[in-house]
Amino acid sequence: MNIQDMPSGTRTGWSIVTGLGLLIFLYAYWLSSSRQREHEREETLALHLIAKFHEEFNSTSADAPTPEANPLVSRIQEVRRQTGKFKQLGTCKIAGTIEPPSLSARCLATFEQGEAEESFLFHDFNGENRVVRYSADLVTRTKTQNTPTTN
Repeated sequence: MNIQDMPSGTRTGWSIVTGLGLLIFLYAYWLSSSRQREHEREETLALHLIAKFHEEFNSTSADAPTPEANPLVSRIQEVRRQTGKFKQLGTCKIAGTIEPPSLSARCLATFEQGEAEESFLFHDFNGENRVVRYSADLVTRTKTQNTPTTN
């Protein structure tokens, strides 16, 4: 059957269906690509915030007195005592939410005492991202060799 043999109403209907299908496809493609760009932006920001966190983590002493009763600072010092200094970041799974604006990350990282799984939650406070929750659990401990001492 040729398109010329179809009644004009059928041709118009097929033209509308085809055009509508094309618009739906283009809209889905646009949504997908914009979400991909947003995820890349979130990932870049989260990795930057995690790197900044680890710099501060290594620069503070695990035994430093806490001037204020901040439970997050106390938790970070406790983790520092258990894991030792941060050495290297491994793989991370990062997710962002719009409301409330936040980023969460679960990462594998290497510390002096072994490999740990870290969990971060960053909230956006008027354009400034802050850690609101942090935890780290050792997955594997570094084996320490016992060396005999000579007297």
